[in-house]
Amino acid sequence: METSIGARFERTEIRMYHGRKYFIGDSVTSQGERLFRTVACEKMVHSPTVMFAEMVWEHIGKFARDTKTGELIRL
Repeated sequence: METSIGARFERTEIRMYHGRKYFIGDSVTSQGERLFRTVACEKMVHSPTVMFAEMVWEHIGKFARDTKTGELIRL
């Protein structure tokens, strides 16, 4: 995983979509909450694939922001 993405992560996984490997790395807090996710697709340059929107929403859909205070809310 480290050689595919270029960084170390606390949690990693590899998923297959449409015949391509997607390397997923999560940075997590000491309580195990995921704060940051990186996704790289095998043999792809820096351009999105059809799966990126779904995979990104899987992570960012768990957060919101309080419109009055600007505070981050974990859903």
